[in-house]
Amino acid sequence: MKLKQTLAGAGLLCLAATSPTWAQGGPTPSGGDNAARAGTGNQVTNQAQGIPEGAPGDNASFNDANSDAMQQAYKDYSQKKFSTATPELQAILKKSPNTLEAHEMLASIYTTQNQVPQAIPELEAVVRLSPKNAMFRENLGKAYLQTGSSAKAAGVFQTLLTQKPANADYAFDYANALARENKTADAAAAFEKAAALNPKDSQPILYAGLLYHQAGNDAKAVPDLKTALALGTTQKFNADLALAEAASAAKQDSDAIGYYTQATQANPADFGAEANLGILQQNSGKKADAEASYRQALTLKDDDPKAIAGIQENLAGLLRAEGKPEQLDEAATLLTQAAVADPANISVQDNLGAIYQKQGKKDLALAAYKRALALNPNNGVANAGIAALSKP
Repeated sequence: MKLKQTLAGAGLLCLAATSPTWAQGGPTPSGGDNAARAGTGNQVTNQAQGIPEGAPGDNASFNDANSDAMQQAYKDYSQKKFSTATPELQAILKKSPNTLEAHEMLASIYTTQNQVPQAIPELEAVVRLSPKNAMFRENLGKAYLQTGSSAKAAGVFQTLLTQKPANADYAFDYANALARENKTADAAAAFEKAAALNPKDSQPILYAGLLYHQAGNDAKAVPDLKTALALGTTQKFNADLALAEAASAAKQDSDAIGYYTQATQANPADFGAEANLGILQQNSGKKADAEASYRQALTLKDDDPKAIAGIQENLAGLLRAEGKPEQLDEAATLLTQAAVADPANISVQDNLGAIYQKQGKKDLALAAYKRALALNPNNGVANAGIAALSKP
């Protein structure tokens, strides 16, 4: 009986799948030292308030021709009249494309309105015009992450880390970008570095462990996952599931059963964890526990009909072994259902034929054995069953 492959690490690194977390400070992110990421991957709220760096009159990029227009645009911006401020700022940039403050305010407006693709050119312009401005560079990296430009995001956060190598948020976002680029080993190592910078945060060490597990490096995955659990990770199910899979792969079935049990407690609706718990319990001779787990699994939903059929077949096997009339009836029902979901499964037909044969239902047994032979004419079980039933 093989375990259903649940792969705890699969799909877990959608760390900021919807909206980025803009650092704050005036119109955009303020510095790379904010800790607003906690619990969300890299999300924050952008508030269009405060004075952009270098307000009108304070910066040489404002010339006399633009002064009145900029003063009006800034007034509308500060009053959150974005529909008015936007065309005013666009007009200023059409005349003077390198007006830093106009790019800043447009970037703030677009991020506030969750128009991230439109914000990116403005953020790029700010970074080009003010390359030491870390807060805008950080927001540019987050915008790249949100729009799927992971390689560009990695480059941005790598640059920020050269400026502030001890910044845990930069390290986390850099690791996130590498993970989205499917650079699993590099991302895992980067998450570990982020964890070392913020050892009380369970998130980076959890992701490091999950990625190492996904890459098959359980020697590194297991201690990281255990650390994440000790820190009280909110993603307990993923950590327990990965630890269960690691223990099972190492033939440590007792530990695997314990972690699968914890995983089913953390997420009682997960079919795979419950099914795998039952398989390990059955393989360990804990038949009553396995039957309970199989029955619970069959109350849950799964996208793979064949996986459900496999658990139906396993449960039917336990019931058949017990051999009571009502249990044989239930086993036959389970196998009939499994045959519908997985019609190419020869063993389902073999077992169904054997149950009917034991019950004395000769015609039903012959029909099941013949269906098995149709799938494999050399099937020894079916041929033997038919031979036995054909004796006078």
